[in-house]
Amino acid sequence: MAKEKYESELKRLRSEQNKTRQDEVFGGMSPAERAKYDGKAEQIHRLESEIRNRHFPS
Repeated sequence: MAKEKYESELKRLRSEQNKTRQDEVFGGMSPAERAKYDGKAEQIHRLESEIRNRHFPS
């Protein structure tokens, strides 16, 4: 995956996470919504790691 595609996906996921956090303030999260949120957080972490590894290989 190209760097731009990773960054685009990160931007999209972060935007969705921010909206979910805002919605949570007003109505909480169901267990299904929490699981989806946590899955996106893991995906963000993987993408950030992939970008970092591509820029700063060991």
